[in-house]
Amino acid sequence: MSKVDQNIEEFVKYIIENNINLNPSPEYFGKKSGRYVNKQLTEEYQNLENMIFDVLLENNKDANGENLITKKDLEEELVILVEEVKTIGLANIDINTKIREWKNEITSKSQNAITYFLPVFNLNIATSKEKITSEINVYSSKEVLTHIKNKRNQNYSQIKKYLIQPDSAVLGIEVKGYGNGNEISLSKAIALGQLFVSLVNFLVDIDKPKCVLVRDISYVEEKYNTFSGWQAVKEVNSFIMDENNPNINESFLMPSNVKNFSFIFDPQKNRERQIRNAIRWLGESIVDDNINNAYVKVMIALESIAEVKPDPLLSPSITDQISTMTALITEENSEKKIDVRERLKKAYRNRSNLVHGTEKNIDYRDYVFVANKVKKMIQELSLNSEYTRYSNIEELWKDLTNRMLSADIRPFKDC
Repeated sequence: MSKVDQNIEEFVKYIIENNINLNPSPEYFGKKSGRYVNKQLTEEYQNLENMIFDVLLENNKDANGENLITKKDLEEELVILVEEVKTIGLANIDINTKIREWKNEITSKSQNAITYFLPVFNLNIATSKEKITSEINVYSSKEVLTHIKNKRNQNYSQIKKYLIQPDSAVLGIEVKGYGNGNEISLSKAIALGQLFVSLVNFLVDIDKPKCVLVRDISYVEEKYNTFSGWQAVKEVNSFIMDENNPNINESFLMPSNVKNFSFIFDPQKNRERQIRNAIRWLGESIVDDNINNAYVKVMIALESIAEVKPDPLLSPSITDQISTMTALITEENSEKKIDVRERLKKAYRNRSNLVHGTEKNIDYRDYVFVANKVKKMIQELSLNSEYTRYSNIEELWKDLTNRMLSADIRPFKDC
């Protein structure tokens, strides 16, 4: 076993055994606390991770010495490797073989641009194609079917039955991968697709119909080869093929302001990453039919967008800091600020009681209140020039606390 393989094995085991999330997302939240776990790596393991990346980058260069893969790509691949090992279980997997297979994919001579087409249930678009980012496009079903038919795909009739309405949306997501597509590249596409769906659901009213990413099926094309085909990753959900399903009539047009939030697909600042995580969690809560689970997730969304290290002079706890910050940003009237702050502190007590088993059921109205506050926070921090100038939430909170001590909003300080 090579030294780099030993380092990878040690790193993967450390991450799993210490329940560390390299890339927190709605799938990875702590069941006991109701919050996602995001511990920082120790300096020792930060150095170990960098050593792994340095070796893999050095081993993946072309004839001119140019890297065939980036460090960002390696970070994404490592997250997926960890999650695959975690899912199977350390005791049930030959980790040496798994690492070799993973490295073989990494060290392939080149990566191809692979486009996955993922249907989105309940979402329509007014045109044949809408470009969201350079990697993400939204197509009408009719456009996708025409494209597939023109390629004389032998599975055309089979594919057609999954795309019920001619204007229903199909995501076209381009990712880097090896060969004609594999689980790693598909996982990347699904993660981006789920984030897109969460964004759309965030932009529509809480009580409106929700769109859902159809993860079970995908049409894949490798950009430079002729391969294309319909993949049934799992058994296809029956409602996709049921033309009489009443939910089809609840379809809605894609919001026109989706592009205003396209930065979440490649966030560059800490503030943008927090917004992305908040949209992920809010989106997960919106489509969760279990109100208690939805409530826990929407509270995590609030933490994602508003949590910073509290100032002990003003906010002795995380609950105080988050409720205070949210009230300051979402309300203008002092009395409303006080009311929102107190209601959010009560919301945290409800969440705590829920995850510890002393609260049995959450009132839907309490969920809607928190969800609307999260939506308002995301909108303000994304679009309001007063807040977009901050690269991270910590800087904003520092300014807010300074202002809170000034005369203009002193009444709120004393609440």
